[in-house]
Amino acid sequence: MELLTDAERRQRVAWNATFAPRDEDVCIHHIFARGARQTPHAEALRWGTGSLSYAEVDTRANRIAWHLRALGAGPEHIIGLMMHRGPDAIIGVLAVLKAGAAYLPLDPEYPVARLSFMVEDAGAQIVLAQIALADRVPFAARPVFVDDDGARFDRYPENALPDDAVPDNAAYVIYTSGSTGMPKGVVVPHRGAVNAAMVEAEVLAIQPGDRIFQFASLNFDASMYEMLMWMAGGATLVVASAEESMPGLALVDTVRTQRVTVLSLPPSALAVLPVEPLPDLRLITVMGEACPPDLVARWRGVVPRVFNAYGPTEASMWVAGTDLDGLRPTTIGRPIANTRIHLLDRDLNRVPVGVAGELYIGGIAVTRG
Repeated sequence: MELLTDAERRQRVAWNATFAPRDEDVCIHHIFARGARQTPHAEALRWGTGSLSYAEVDTRANRIAWHLRALGAGPEHIIGLMMHRGPDAIIGVLAVLKAGAAYLPLDPEYPVARLSFMVEDAGAQIVLAQIALADRVPFAARPVFVDDDGARFDRYPENALPDDAVPDNAAYVIYTSGSTGMPKGVVVPHRGAVNAAMVEAEVLAIQPGDRIFQFASLNFDASMYEMLMWMAGGATLVVASAEESMPGLALVDTVRTQRVTVLSLPPSALAVLPVEPLPDLRLITVMGEACPPDLVARWRGVVPRVFNAYGPTEASMWVAGTDLDGLRPTTIGRPIANTRIHLLDRDLNRVPVGVAGELYIGGIAVTRG
């Protein structure tokens, strides 16, 4: 039996009135392609002393995508992606999506048995990898090396393939530990991720002049959160080695040297960074863990904005968010556009404000599970 008053019911409806119009035909890679058309010479990727423009990234990804399509890749096909941190990994993600397929990140540090399980469980017949990782590619899949025999890719057109994928097709697969401890693949369609991208650009005010740091490993969906804000804002994505991304002095030095403006971290990583002036950094987003108010307060002294983003893998990685001031307890915030959040009791009744319940998520963000 639900105990809400009429006023409380109306308030719940108002809180979940999040509809925002979206283009029904857009997939993740279309967002990047739009940026490549509009600002082809703008810097897309930056690492160390190197960089690539939007046009250069687009061309490289298109040529690899043509090759993948020639091997049979297409909608609802899963392609493994095994890369060290760097531009190859980002180009690989785009190539798989442009081929119409979905990517499955494979951490080369994982045991071979786990990698083999993921490849076989997901039905991935191709793994896009680097030559240095050849001995890590499971035998069940055909390896395609992005850094081998460049002429093989150069023979393909620079332009994008005819588009076969639609927003309800799979975009990527993330393996979580699962409720039983057995790894479980969560299939995420384009539609929810594209919605998140549009919200990120709007709510976080991402602009072409921003430099977004790629902190998260591709094996975590936080990496897609970072890539989406990069694509949607037409910004620069800063990719760094594992050593340069290590939380602490190394990461602070990279953020300063690369003039990063937007940094997304779990609170446990933010907590070990020395708090010091970083003049270009305008926004820190925290996600993945509850963020203590005292940690927010420390960083609000040197960064104009700290934002909390919340969302499980099963809901396209982001469903709620709020700005943090460090003066009040951290909350997950309000639902983002086209998302609904309910707190229910064990009988699936909505609970009053201040009463504990279980979180239920609805709307465009919900994945296939």
